[in-house]
Amino acid sequence: MRQLLIAIALLAAGFGGGWAVNGWRLDAEHGQERIQLAKERNDQLLAAIRQRDDLADKVDQVDKKRTAQLTKARNENQALTDRLAARTAGLRIEATCPQSGSTESTSNASVDSGAAAELTPSARQAYSALRQNIIETEGRLSACQELLTLH
Repeated sequence: MRQLLIAIALLAAGFGGGWAVNGWRLDAEHGQERIQLAKERNDQLLAAIRQRDDLADKVDQVDKKRTAQLTKARNENQALTDRLAARTAGLRIEATCPQSGSTESTSNASVDSGAAAELTPSARQAYSALRQNIIETEGRLSACQELLTLH
């Protein structure tokens, strides 16, 4: 009986030792898998960060380019506005005058003085503001379109 107990104890000790060794081996394999997964996630994260940084650089380049273009257009518009205000430049606006339908009015019609038509000061300001809005809208729209094509 004693031998049987010794055999069972040795068998249990061998089984327990094998179980422990196998557990250590599995823990080591599991640890290696976890390390490999962590490396893969790290590589993916670094790639995403590089992609984000590249895209941010491209956005900055577009922003600088479009801001410079918009500033130049604003300056040109302001220079035109200043020339119009100083009356060193004029605007050419093509127009036609409607003809009267009755013959009586045409017989009484007279030729105007031949002086050039001019915009009123408020019309000049409105024209300049309209040009400014068009310039800014075109600049913003083209910047948005360029940003959408970066991917």
